[in-house]
Amino acid sequence: MRLMRQWKDGAEYLAKICICWYLLLPLLIDPNALLSSAIPQSVKKVARVTDDISLDGCASNVNWHDAQLPNELDPSKQTIVYWLRSLFRQDELDTIVKMLDVSSFGTHGDSTDSLPAYEMYLNANSDQSQVLKSFVMPRIESCVMPFVRKKYDCPECVPCVSIARRYNPNERSFMVAHRDTVSSVTVVVELKSAQPQPSAGGLFIKSSQQSDPAFPSLRPGDAFIHNYELLHGVSIDCGAGGRTCGRYSLVVWFQDDEGKCRAGGEVEAATNMYRRSADAGVPEGQYSWARHIIQMGDDHDHYEVHVPSSIAKKHQYHQGNTTTSNNNNDSSAAFFAREAHDFLHAAARQGHAESALMLAELNLEGVPGTIFEFNPVAAQVWLEIATSLGSTNIAAWNRRGAAKLTKALSLVPEEERIKLEAAVVAALENPTTAPEPDKRQERKPAQTQTQSTSTMRQTQIGRYIILGILVFIAMLSVVAGKVTRMVLRTRKGTTKKTVKAFASQAEQSDNSKSLSRKIAAKKGTKPPSRSSNKNHGKRKIKT
Repeated sequence: MRLMRQWKDGAEYLAKICICWYLLLPLLIDPNALLSSAIPQSVKKVARVTDDISLDGCASNVNWHDAQLPNELDPSKQTIVYWLRSLFRQDELDTIVKMLDVSSFGTHGDSTDSLPAYEMYLNANSDQSQVLKSFVMPRIESCVMPFVRKKYDCPECVPCVSIARRYNPNERSFMVAHRDTVSSVTVVVELKSAQPQPSAGGLFIKSSQQSDPAFPSLRPGDAFIHNYELLHGVSIDCGAGGRTCGRYSLVVWFQDDEGKCRAGGEVEAATNMYRRSADAGVPEGQYSWARHIIQMGDDHDHYEVHVPSSIAKKHQYHQGNTTTSNNNNDSSAAFFAREAHDFLHAAARQGHAESALMLAELNLEGVPGTIFEFNPVAAQVWLEIATSLGSTNIAAWNRRGAAKLTKALSLVPEEERIKLEAAVVAALENPTTAPEPDKRQERKPAQTQTQSTSTMRQTQIGRYIILGILVFIAMLSVVAGKVTRMVLRTRKGTTKKTVKAFASQAEQSDNSKSLSRKIAAKKGTKPPSRSSNKNHGKRKIKT
Protein backbone atom coordinates (compact mmCIF):
# COMPACT_ATOMS: atom_id res chain seq x y z
CA MET A 1 0.00 0.00 0.00
CA ARG A 2 2.79 2.41 0.89
CA LEU A 3 4.57 1.60 -2.37
CA MET A 4 1.42 2.33 -4.36
CA ARG A 5 0.98 5.71 -2.67
CA GLN A 6 4.60 6.65 -3.36
CA TRP A 7 4.23 5.65 -7.00
CA LYS A 8 1.04 7.70 -7.30
CA ASP A 9 2.63 10.80 -5.74
CA GLY A 10 5.65 10.48 -8.03
CA ALA A 11 3.46 10.12 -11.13
CA GLU A 12 1.48 13.23 -10.22
CA TYR A 13 4.67 15.23 -9.58
CA LEU A 14 6.17 14.11 -12.90
CA ALA A 15 2.97 15.04 -14.71
CA LYS A 16 3.04 18.56 -13.26
CA ILE A 17 6.69 19.02 -14.27
CA CYS A 18 6.04 17.84 -17.83
CA ILE A 19 3.01 20.12 -18.22
CA CYS A 20 5.05 23.12 -17.00
CA TRP A 21 7.84 22.31 -19.45
CA TYR A 22 5.34 21.90 -22.24
CA LEU A 23 3.98 25.39 -21.58
CA LEU A 24 7.34 27.09 -21.02
CA LEU A 25 9.60 25.39 -23.56
CA PRO A 26 8.36 27.31 -26.64
CA LEU A 27 9.16 30.57 -24.86
CA LEU A 28 12.54 29.47 -23.51
CA ILE A 29 13.79 27.74 -26.67
CA ASP A 30 12.07 29.51 -29.53
CA PRO A 31 9.87 32.54 -28.81
CA ASN A 32 9.15 32.67 -32.51
CA ALA A 33 7.23 29.39 -32.25
CA LEU A 34 4.19 31.41 -31.22
CA LEU A 35 4.54 33.42 -34.43
CA SER A 36 3.45 30.56 -36.69
CA SER A 37 6.94 29.31 -37.62
CA ALA A 38 8.57 32.45 -38.88
CA ILE A 39 5.76 34.36 -40.35
CA PRO A 40 3.27 32.41 -42.44
CA GLN A 41 -0.40 33.36 -42.34
CA SER A 42 -1.45 34.86 -39.01
CA VAL A 43 0.42 36.10 -35.95
CA LYS A 44 -2.18 35.69 -33.22
CA LYS A 45 -0.03 35.70 -30.08
CA VAL A 46 3.06 37.56 -29.01
CA ALA A 47 6.11 35.84 -27.69
CA ARG A 48 7.55 36.93 -24.40
CA VAL A 49 8.93 39.66 -22.18
CA THR A 50 12.72 39.50 -22.32
CA ASP A 51 13.61 41.73 -19.40
CA ASP A 52 12.27 44.37 -17.07
CA ILE A 53 11.81 47.90 -18.26
CA SER A 54 10.25 50.91 -16.62
CA LEU A 55 6.99 52.18 -18.10
CA ASP A 56 6.75 55.12 -15.72
CA GLY A 57 5.67 57.47 -18.49
CA CYS A 58 2.82 55.19 -19.53
CA ALA A 59 -0.61 54.54 -18.09
CA SER A 60 -0.90 51.73 -15.56
CA ASN A 61 -2.74 49.47 -18.03
CA VAL A 62 0.04 49.61 -20.68
CA ASN A 63 2.12 46.43 -21.03
CA TRP A 64 4.63 45.23 -23.58
CA HIS A 65 5.76 42.05 -25.35
CA ASP A 66 8.36 41.20 -27.97
CA ALA A 67 9.16 38.59 -30.62
CA GLN A 68 12.12 37.59 -32.76
CA LEU A 69 11.66 37.16 -36.51
CA PRO A 70 14.03 35.87 -39.21
CA ASN A 71 16.06 38.46 -41.10
CA GLU A 72 16.24 37.51 -44.77
CA LEU A 73 18.91 40.09 -45.54
CA ASP A 74 21.19 38.91 -42.74
CA PRO A 75 20.32 35.35 -41.67
CA SER A 76 22.92 35.45 -38.89
CA LYS A 77 20.75 37.81 -36.82
CA GLN A 78 17.07 38.16 -36.05
CA THR A 79 14.77 41.14 -36.20
CA ILE A 80 13.08 42.04 -32.91
CA VAL A 81 9.63 43.61 -32.85
CA TYR A 82 7.65 44.93 -29.90
CA TRP A 83 4.03 45.47 -28.91
CA LEU A 84 2.90 48.19 -26.51
CA ARG A 85 -0.59 47.11 -25.54
CA SER A 86 -3.32 49.66 -24.72
CA LEU A 87 -1.23 52.73 -25.42
CA PHE A 88 -4.46 54.70 -25.92
CA ARG A 89 -7.77 54.09 -24.12
CA GLN A 90 -11.01 53.56 -26.01
CA ASP A 91 -12.41 56.98 -25.08
CA GLU A 92 -9.21 58.60 -26.36
CA LEU A 93 -9.44 56.60 -29.59
CA ASP A 94 -13.04 57.73 -30.09
CA THR A 95 -11.89 61.35 -29.86
CA ILE A 96 -9.00 60.77 -32.29
CA VAL A 97 -11.20 59.00 -34.83
CA LYS A 98 -13.75 61.84 -34.70
CA MET A 99 -10.92 64.28 -35.49
CA LEU A 100 -9.73 62.15 -38.40
CA ASP A 101 -13.24 61.73 -39.82
CA VAL A 102 -13.42 65.47 -40.49
CA SER A 103 -9.75 65.94 -41.49
CA SER A 104 -8.32 66.38 -44.98
CA PHE A 105 -5.83 63.77 -46.19
CA GLY A 106 -3.22 64.49 -48.86
CA THR A 107 -3.43 62.61 -52.15
CA HIS A 108 0.17 63.19 -53.22
CA GLY A 109 2.08 60.18 -54.53
CA ASP A 110 3.29 57.77 -51.88
CA SER A 111 7.01 56.99 -51.76
CA THR A 112 6.39 53.22 -51.96
CA ASP A 113 4.26 53.01 -55.11
CA SER A 114 3.52 56.60 -56.28
CA LEU A 115 -0.23 56.06 -55.82
CA PRO A 116 -2.29 58.60 -53.81
CA ALA A 117 -1.09 58.36 -50.21
CA TYR A 118 -4.16 59.56 -48.22
CA GLU A 119 -2.02 60.69 -45.33
CA MET A 120 -1.78 63.74 -43.07
CA TYR A 121 1.49 64.97 -41.58
CA LEU A 122 1.05 66.02 -37.97
CA ASN A 123 3.81 68.61 -38.24
CA ALA A 124 1.94 70.43 -41.01
CA ASN A 125 0.62 73.95 -40.43
CA SER A 126 -3.07 73.10 -40.68
CA ASP A 127 -5.30 73.48 -37.63
CA GLN A 128 -6.46 69.87 -37.93
CA SER A 129 -2.95 68.44 -37.80
CA GLN A 130 -1.89 70.70 -34.94
CA VAL A 131 -4.88 69.72 -32.80
CA LEU A 132 -4.25 66.03 -33.45
CA LYS A 133 -0.53 66.47 -32.74
CA SER A 134 -1.22 68.13 -29.38
CA PHE A 135 -3.49 65.21 -28.49
CA VAL A 136 -1.30 62.21 -29.39
CA MET A 137 2.34 63.33 -29.29
CA PRO A 138 2.56 63.84 -25.50
CA ARG A 139 1.78 60.13 -25.09
CA ILE A 140 4.38 59.22 -27.71
CA GLU A 141 7.05 61.36 -26.04
CA SER A 142 6.31 60.32 -22.45
CA CYS A 143 5.67 56.60 -22.96
CA VAL A 144 6.97 55.38 -26.32
CA MET A 145 10.18 57.41 -26.65
CA PRO A 146 11.80 56.09 -23.40
CA PHE A 147 10.82 52.56 -24.43
CA VAL A 148 12.40 52.96 -27.90
CA ARG A 149 15.57 54.44 -26.44
CA LYS A 150 15.96 51.53 -24.06
CA LYS A 151 15.05 48.68 -26.39
CA TYR A 152 16.99 49.84 -29.45
CA ASP A 153 20.01 51.13 -27.51
CA CYS A 154 19.44 54.59 -28.94
CA PRO A 155 19.79 57.05 -26.03
CA GLU A 156 19.05 60.14 -28.15
CA CYS A 157 16.34 58.79 -30.45
CA VAL A 158 13.54 61.29 -31.08
CA PRO A 159 10.20 61.14 -32.92
CA CYS A 160 10.99 62.88 -36.19
CA VAL A 161 8.00 62.46 -38.54
CA SER A 162 4.40 61.69 -37.53
CA ILE A 163 1.76 60.68 -40.08
CA ALA A 164 -1.91 59.74 -39.82
CA ARG A 165 -3.03 57.39 -42.62
CA ARG A 166 -6.43 56.38 -43.91
CA TYR A 167 -7.34 53.15 -45.71
CA ASN A 168 -10.67 52.20 -47.24
CA PRO A 169 -11.89 50.31 -50.33
CA ASN A 170 -12.69 53.45 -52.31
CA GLU A 171 -9.29 55.13 -51.83
CA ARG A 172 -6.27 53.10 -50.74
CA SER A 173 -6.72 49.57 -49.42
CA PHE A 174 -3.10 48.41 -49.45
CA MET A 175 0.52 49.42 -49.00
CA VAL A 176 3.07 47.29 -50.82
CA ALA A 177 5.65 45.48 -48.71
CA HIS A 178 8.63 47.74 -48.00
CA ARG A 179 11.33 48.56 -45.46
CA ASP A 180 11.59 51.98 -43.82
CA THR A 181 14.97 53.32 -44.92
CA VAL A 182 14.34 56.85 -43.60
CA SER A 183 13.58 55.71 -40.06
CA SER A 184 15.76 54.01 -37.46
CA VAL A 185 12.67 52.89 -35.56
CA THR A 186 9.03 52.96 -36.68
CA VAL A 187 6.01 53.00 -34.37
CA VAL A 188 2.61 52.08 -35.83
CA VAL A 189 -0.41 52.79 -33.62
CA GLU A 190 -3.68 51.09 -34.56
CA LEU A 191 -6.31 53.82 -34.18
CA LYS A 192 -9.23 52.09 -35.89
CA SER A 193 -9.22 48.56 -37.29
CA ALA A 194 -10.90 47.47 -40.50
CA GLN A 195 -13.98 45.36 -39.82
CA PRO A 196 -14.68 42.55 -39.39
CA GLN A 197 -11.56 41.34 -37.63
CA PRO A 198 -9.44 39.38 -38.21
CA SER A 199 -10.62 38.62 -41.76
CA ALA A 200 -10.46 42.28 -42.87
CA GLY A 201 -6.69 42.41 -42.35
CA GLY A 202 -4.54 45.42 -41.59
CA LEU A 203 -0.80 45.72 -40.95
CA PHE A 204 1.16 42.71 -42.21
CA ILE A 205 4.79 41.62 -41.94
CA LYS A 206 6.92 39.35 -44.14
CA SER A 207 10.31 37.70 -43.93
CA SER A 208 10.96 38.37 -47.64
CA GLN A 209 9.18 39.60 -50.75
CA GLN A 210 8.59 35.97 -51.72
CA SER A 211 7.01 34.86 -48.42
CA ASP A 212 3.37 34.93 -47.35
CA PRO A 213 2.20 37.87 -45.23
CA ALA A 214 1.39 37.53 -41.53
CA PHE A 215 -0.94 39.85 -39.63
CA PRO A 216 0.26 40.68 -36.09
CA SER A 217 -2.39 40.80 -33.41
CA LEU A 218 -3.27 44.49 -33.02
CA ARG A 219 -6.25 45.89 -31.17
CA PRO A 220 -7.26 49.56 -31.43
CA GLY A 221 -4.93 51.49 -29.15
CA ASP A 222 -2.00 49.05 -29.49
CA ALA A 223 1.39 50.12 -30.85
CA PHE A 224 3.64 47.93 -33.00
CA ILE A 225 7.35 48.87 -32.99
CA HIS A 226 10.08 47.75 -35.41
CA ASN A 227 13.26 49.02 -37.04
CA TYR A 228 14.48 49.38 -40.63
CA GLU A 229 15.08 45.62 -41.00
CA LEU A 230 11.43 44.58 -41.04
CA LEU A 231 9.54 44.11 -44.31
CA HIS A 232 5.95 45.24 -43.79
CA GLY A 233 2.89 46.65 -45.53
CA VAL A 234 -0.88 47.04 -45.25
CA SER A 235 -3.72 45.09 -46.81
CA ILE A 236 -7.41 45.34 -45.97
CA ASP A 237 -10.05 43.16 -47.62
CA CYS A 238 -13.49 44.52 -46.91
CA GLY A 239 -15.59 41.85 -48.53
CA ALA A 240 -19.18 42.82 -47.79
CA GLY A 241 -18.04 45.31 -45.15
CA GLY A 242 -18.39 48.28 -47.47
CA ARG A 243 -17.82 51.65 -45.88
CA THR A 244 -17.40 50.19 -42.39
CA CYS A 245 -14.10 48.68 -43.48
CA GLY A 246 -12.04 51.84 -43.00
CA ARG A 247 -8.77 51.83 -41.07
CA TYR A 248 -6.86 54.65 -39.38
CA SER A 249 -3.28 54.38 -38.18
CA LEU A 250 -0.65 56.68 -36.71
CA VAL A 251 2.92 56.20 -37.97
CA VAL A 252 5.86 57.78 -36.12
CA TRP A 253 9.39 57.64 -37.55
CA PHE A 254 12.23 57.92 -35.02
CA GLN A 255 15.70 59.15 -35.91
CA ASP A 256 18.94 58.65 -33.97
CA ASP A 257 19.08 62.26 -32.76
CA GLU A 258 17.83 65.77 -33.46
CA GLY A 259 20.59 66.49 -35.97
CA LYS A 260 19.79 63.51 -38.18
CA CYS A 261 16.11 64.36 -37.91
CA ARG A 262 16.75 67.85 -39.30
CA ALA A 263 19.14 66.55 -41.99
CA GLY A 264 16.77 63.82 -43.20
CA GLY A 265 17.84 61.15 -45.67
CA GLU A 266 18.35 57.42 -45.32
CA VAL A 267 19.55 55.60 -42.24
CA GLU A 268 23.17 54.62 -42.86
CA ALA A 269 22.79 51.30 -41.06
CA ALA A 270 19.98 50.32 -43.46
CA THR A 271 22.08 51.26 -46.50
CA ASN A 272 25.01 49.18 -45.26
CA MET A 273 22.76 46.20 -44.54
CA TYR A 274 21.36 46.24 -48.10
CA ARG A 275 24.84 46.49 -49.58
CA ARG A 276 26.27 43.63 -47.52
CA SER A 277 23.35 41.40 -48.43
CA ALA A 278 23.60 42.23 -52.14
CA ASP A 279 27.35 41.57 -52.22
CA ALA A 280 26.76 38.23 -50.46
CA GLY A 281 24.53 37.14 -53.36
CA VAL A 282 21.25 37.07 -51.41
CA PRO A 283 18.41 37.69 -53.95
CA GLU A 284 16.37 39.67 -51.43
CA GLY A 285 19.41 41.83 -50.73
CA GLN A 286 20.14 42.39 -54.42
CA TYR A 287 16.57 43.51 -54.98
CA SER A 288 16.56 45.72 -51.87
CA TRP A 289 19.79 47.40 -52.91
CA ALA A 290 18.47 48.15 -56.40
CA ARG A 291 15.22 49.50 -54.92
CA HIS A 292 17.28 51.61 -52.54
CA ILE A 293 19.44 53.09 -55.32
CA ILE A 294 16.78 53.70 -57.99
CA GLN A 295 13.82 55.61 -56.59
CA MET A 296 10.89 57.60 -57.87
CA GLY A 297 11.65 61.33 -58.01
CA ASP A 298 9.99 63.86 -55.76
CA ASP A 299 7.48 64.68 -58.49
CA HIS A 300 6.54 60.97 -58.77
CA ASP A 301 6.82 61.33 -62.52
CA HIS A 302 10.10 59.58 -63.27
CA TYR A 303 12.80 57.37 -61.72
CA GLU A 304 16.23 58.66 -60.82
CA VAL A 305 19.44 57.30 -59.33
CA HIS A 306 19.88 58.15 -55.67
CA VAL A 307 23.20 57.20 -54.08
CA PRO A 308 23.51 57.65 -50.30
CA SER A 309 26.55 59.65 -49.23
CA SER A 310 28.14 56.75 -47.33
CA ILE A 311 28.20 54.64 -50.51
CA ALA A 312 29.21 57.53 -52.74
CA LYS A 313 32.29 58.16 -50.58
CA LYS A 314 33.42 54.55 -50.85
CA HIS A 315 33.24 54.75 -54.63
CA GLN A 316 34.79 58.22 -54.78
CA TYR A 317 31.71 59.78 -56.31
CA HIS A 318 30.68 61.88 -53.34
CA GLN A 319 28.92 65.09 -54.40
CA GLY A 320 27.30 66.43 -51.24
CA ASN A 321 24.78 64.53 -49.18
CA THR A 322 23.53 62.39 -52.07
CA THR A 323 24.13 61.87 -55.75
CA THR A 324 20.92 62.31 -57.70
CA SER A 325 21.01 63.06 -61.37
CA ASN A 326 19.34 62.73 -64.70
CA ASN A 327 22.42 64.02 -66.50
CA ASN A 328 24.09 61.77 -69.08
CA ASN A 329 27.49 63.04 -67.99
CA ASP A 330 26.99 61.90 -64.42
CA SER A 331 29.15 58.77 -64.41
CA SER A 332 28.22 57.89 -60.84
CA ALA A 333 24.51 57.60 -61.74
CA ALA A 334 25.35 55.45 -64.76
CA PHE A 335 27.68 53.26 -62.71
CA PHE A 336 25.20 52.56 -59.93
CA ALA A 337 22.33 52.08 -62.38
CA ARG A 338 24.40 49.47 -64.24
CA GLU A 339 25.18 47.80 -60.93
CA ALA A 340 21.50 47.76 -59.94
CA HIS A 341 20.64 46.35 -63.38
CA ASP A 342 23.08 43.45 -62.89
CA PHE A 343 21.90 42.79 -59.35
CA LEU A 344 18.27 42.63 -60.49
CA HIS A 345 19.13 40.24 -63.31
CA ALA A 346 21.08 38.01 -60.90
CA ALA A 347 18.19 37.94 -58.42
CA ALA A 348 15.60 37.26 -61.13
CA ARG A 349 17.67 34.34 -62.42
CA GLN A 350 17.47 32.90 -58.90
CA GLY A 351 13.67 33.07 -59.05
CA HIS A 352 13.12 36.38 -57.25
CA ALA A 353 9.79 37.52 -58.71
CA GLU A 354 9.87 41.11 -57.43
CA SER A 355 13.23 41.70 -59.14
CA ALA A 356 11.65 40.69 -62.45
CA LEU A 357 8.73 43.03 -61.75
CA MET A 358 11.09 45.93 -61.00
CA LEU A 359 12.90 45.28 -64.28
CA ALA A 360 9.53 45.50 -66.03
CA GLU A 361 8.87 48.82 -64.27
CA LEU A 362 12.27 50.31 -65.11
CA ASN A 363 12.07 49.24 -68.76
CA LEU A 364 8.64 50.82 -69.04
CA GLU A 365 9.51 54.09 -67.26
CA GLY A 366 13.18 54.35 -68.17
CA VAL A 367 15.90 56.06 -66.11
CA PRO A 368 17.43 58.93 -68.13
CA GLY A 369 21.17 58.71 -68.69
CA THR A 370 21.47 55.10 -67.59
CA ILE A 371 21.24 51.58 -68.98
CA PHE A 372 17.49 51.59 -68.33
CA GLU A 373 15.99 52.98 -71.53
CA PHE A 374 12.36 53.06 -72.51
CA ASN A 375 11.65 49.57 -73.88
CA PRO A 376 8.00 48.45 -73.60
CA VAL A 377 8.72 45.09 -75.24
CA ALA A 378 11.34 44.22 -72.61
CA ALA A 379 8.91 45.46 -69.96
CA GLN A 380 6.26 43.05 -71.27
CA VAL A 381 8.71 40.13 -71.22
CA TRP A 382 9.79 40.87 -67.65
CA LEU A 383 6.17 41.28 -66.58
CA GLU A 384 5.38 37.81 -67.90
CA ILE A 385 8.41 36.42 -66.07
CA ALA A 386 7.34 38.11 -62.82
CA THR A 387 3.85 36.68 -63.21
CA SER A 388 5.18 33.17 -63.83
CA LEU A 389 7.42 33.46 -60.75
CA GLY A 390 4.40 34.37 -58.62
CA SER A 391 4.96 38.04 -57.83
CA THR A 392 2.66 39.22 -55.06
CA ASN A 393 2.67 42.82 -56.33
CA ILE A 394 1.31 42.24 -59.84
CA ALA A 395 -2.13 43.62 -58.94
CA ALA A 396 -0.62 46.79 -57.47
CA TRP A 397 1.63 47.25 -60.51
CA ASN A 398 -1.31 46.83 -62.90
CA ARG A 399 -3.14 49.69 -61.19
CA ARG A 400 -0.50 52.17 -62.24
CA GLY A 401 1.35 50.57 -65.17
CA ALA A 402 -0.93 48.29 -67.16
CA ALA A 403 -2.63 51.02 -69.18
CA LYS A 404 0.66 52.72 -70.00
CA LEU A 405 2.25 49.44 -71.11
CA THR A 406 -0.70 48.54 -73.33
CA LYS A 407 -0.59 51.95 -75.00
CA ALA A 408 3.18 51.78 -75.53
CA LEU A 409 3.00 48.29 -77.06
CA SER A 410 0.26 49.40 -79.45
CA LEU A 411 2.69 51.91 -80.97
CA VAL A 412 5.32 49.25 -81.74
CA PRO A 413 4.95 47.59 -85.20
CA GLU A 414 4.29 43.87 -85.05
CA GLU A 415 7.47 42.84 -86.91
CA GLU A 416 9.67 45.05 -84.79
CA ARG A 417 7.97 43.79 -81.65
CA ILE A 418 8.72 40.16 -82.58
CA LYS A 419 12.38 41.01 -83.23
CA LEU A 420 12.68 42.87 -79.93
CA GLU A 421 11.11 40.02 -78.00
CA ALA A 422 13.56 37.57 -79.60
CA ALA A 423 16.46 39.86 -78.68
CA VAL A 424 15.28 40.14 -75.09
CA VAL A 425 14.87 36.38 -74.77
CA ALA A 426 18.34 35.83 -76.27
CA ALA A 427 19.81 38.28 -73.78
CA LEU A 428 18.14 36.42 -70.94
CA GLU A 429 19.60 33.13 -72.14
CA ASN A 430 23.09 34.68 -71.98
CA PRO A 431 22.91 36.64 -68.74
CA THR A 432 25.47 39.13 -67.62
CA THR A 433 27.56 38.52 -64.56
CA ALA A 434 26.48 40.02 -61.29
CA PRO A 435 28.80 42.61 -59.72
CA GLU A 436 31.81 41.23 -57.90
CA PRO A 437 31.78 41.55 -54.11
CA ASP A 438 33.80 44.29 -52.50
CA LYS A 439 37.14 42.58 -51.72
CA ARG A 440 38.00 45.15 -49.08
CA GLN A 441 35.28 43.88 -46.78
CA GLU A 442 34.44 40.41 -45.56
CA ARG A 443 31.36 39.09 -47.29
CA LYS A 444 29.25 36.08 -46.53
CA PRO A 445 28.99 33.36 -49.19
CA ALA A 446 25.87 33.20 -51.31
CA GLN A 447 24.79 29.92 -49.75
CA THR A 448 24.67 31.42 -46.24
CA GLN A 449 20.97 32.13 -46.58
CA THR A 450 20.17 28.58 -47.73
CA GLN A 451 22.31 27.02 -45.02
CA SER A 452 20.74 29.22 -42.37
CA THR A 453 17.23 28.35 -43.55
CA SER A 454 18.05 24.63 -43.58
CA THR A 455 19.57 24.80 -40.11
CA MET A 456 16.56 26.73 -38.84
CA ARG A 457 14.19 24.09 -40.20
CA GLN A 458 16.22 21.24 -38.67
CA THR A 459 16.28 23.04 -35.34
CA GLN A 460 12.53 23.58 -35.45
CA ILE A 461 11.94 19.90 -36.28
CA GLY A 462 14.10 18.89 -33.31
CA ARG A 463 12.17 21.23 -31.04
CA TYR A 464 8.86 19.83 -32.22
CA ILE A 465 10.11 16.26 -31.54
CA ILE A 466 11.13 17.26 -28.00
CA LEU A 467 7.76 18.89 -27.46
CA GLY A 468 6.00 15.77 -28.75
CA ILE A 469 7.96 13.53 -26.35
CA LEU A 470 7.18 15.83 -23.43
CA VAL A 471 3.50 15.90 -24.34
CA PHE A 472 3.45 12.08 -24.52
CA ILE A 473 5.17 11.76 -21.12
CA ALA A 474 2.80 14.29 -19.60
CA MET A 475 -0.26 12.50 -20.96
CA LEU A 476 1.10 9.10 -19.87
CA SER A 477 1.81 10.41 -16.37
CA VAL A 478 -1.65 11.92 -16.06
CA VAL A 479 -3.29 8.69 -17.19
CA ALA A 480 -1.08 6.67 -14.81
CA GLY A 481 -2.02 8.95 -11.94
CA LYS A 482 -5.71 8.52 -12.66
CA VAL A 483 -5.37 4.72 -12.93
CA THR A 484 -3.51 4.65 -9.62
CA ARG A 485 -6.26 6.63 -7.93
CA MET A 486 -8.89 4.27 -9.33
CA VAL A 487 -6.99 1.17 -8.06
CA LEU A 488 -6.53 2.68 -4.61
CA ARG A 489 -10.17 3.70 -4.44
CA THR A 490 -11.26 0.21 -5.51
CA ARG A 491 -9.09 -1.45 -2.88
CA LYS A 492 -10.22 0.95 -0.25
CA GLY A 493 -13.83 0.27 -1.17
CA THR A 494 -13.29 -3.51 -1.03
CA THR A 495 -11.69 -3.27 2.40
CA LYS A 496 -14.56 -1.18 3.70
CA LYS A 497 -17.10 -3.70 2.41
CA THR A 498 -15.23 -6.63 4.00
CA VAL A 499 -15.01 -4.88 7.36
CA LYS A 500 -18.68 -4.00 7.17
CA ALA A 501 -19.61 -7.62 6.39
CA PHE A 502 -17.62 -8.93 9.37
CA ALA A 503 -19.22 -6.31 11.58
CA SER A 504 -22.67 -7.34 10.35
CA GLN A 505 -22.01 -11.03 11.05
CA ALA A 506 -20.72 -10.23 14.53
CA GLU A 507 -23.78 -8.11 15.22
CA GLN A 508 -26.09 -10.92 14.05
CA SER A 509 -24.27 -13.40 16.31
CA ASP A 510 -24.62 -11.10 19.31
CA ASN A 511 -28.32 -10.63 18.55
CA SER A 512 -28.94 -14.42 18.42
CA LYS A 513 -27.15 -14.95 21.75
CA SER A 514 -29.15 -12.21 23.37
CA LEU A 515 -32.40 -13.75 22.06
CA SER A 516 -31.42 -17.18 23.43
CA ARG A 517 -30.79 -15.78 26.88
CA LYS A 518 -34.15 -14.03 26.92
CA ILE A 519 -36.00 -17.24 25.97
CA ALA A 520 -34.14 -19.30 28.60
CA ALA A 521 -34.85 -16.72 31.24
CA LYS A 522 -38.59 -16.94 30.56
CA LYS A 523 -38.57 -20.77 30.74
CA GLY A 524 -36.41 -20.80 33.87
CA THR A 525 -33.67 -22.85 32.22
CA LYS A 526 -30.13 -22.09 31.33
CA PRO A 527 -29.29 -21.40 27.75
CA PRO A 528 -27.59 -24.37 26.09
CA SER A 529 -23.83 -24.21 26.14
CA ARG A 530 -21.77 -24.64 23.04
CA SER A 531 -20.54 -28.05 24.27
CA SER A 532 -24.04 -29.35 25.00
CA ASN A 533 -25.19 -28.32 21.59
CA LYS A 534 -22.39 -30.24 20.10
CA ASN A 535 -23.11 -33.37 22.19
CA HIS A 536 -26.77 -33.09 21.42
CA GLY A 537 -25.98 -33.01 17.84
CA LYS A 538 -23.81 -36.03 18.10
CA ARG A 539 -26.41 -38.01 19.99
CA LYS A 540 -28.96 -37.12 17.44
CA ILE A 541 -26.72 -38.34 14.70
CA LYS A 542 -26.10 -41.63 16.53
CA THR A 543 -29.81 -42.17 17.07
